[in-house]
Amino acid sequence: MSYKYAVACLLSALSVTAHAEPTKHIVGANLGYGDVSYDVNNGHDDGDMFLGDVYYRYMFDQNFGLEAGYKGAFNGIGSVLMSPISEITDVSYGGPRISGYVSYPLGAGFELYGKGGITYYTLSYTLKNNGQNKEYDESSLGGEAAAGVAWGYKHFGLNLEYNYAKNSDFDSGGVMFGAQMRF
Repeated sequence: MSYKYAVACLLSALSVTAHAEPTKHIVGANLGYGDVSYDVNNGHDDGDMFLGDVYYRYMFDQNFGLEAGYKGAFNGIGSVLMSPISEITDVSYGGPRISGYVSYPLGAGFELYGKGGITYYTLSYTLKNNGQNKEYDESSLGGEAAAGVAWGYKHFGLNLEYNYAKNSDFDSGGVMFGAQMRF
């Protein structure tokens, strides 16, 4: 009788599966390259930019979260090469953003995700006019949307996304690659 009891206890203990609590806190950073189109002093111009982003995400559950971050961008290679003959130089933008986050798990650690939210970016540039350089800073509310694919293993993850931001002063799109830590 005790043998049957011991086997039953052992099988019961082995049949219990461990359910890990999904991580709720994620910090990450993205780097990328893209283009920007902006309206300045009754004119329109465009160029390319290096993009960077740092963020904190709180996950309400496995598929939904809220992300707060800071994004910045500055002149890309083409813009730097064209700056000696351009009236508008030293173009950059940056500022805080807050976005909703939703993901769809694909398996093997992969997921598709999307995010969208509001931004408060400041567009900065230098305008050359009649030999004079004048610096401008223009801030406004805008929106941002992104879609991408991510892979995660335990506390580390990688992602690749397309990000689009628009406000009253400019619109910018680009591809970003990033890494994240979950805790």
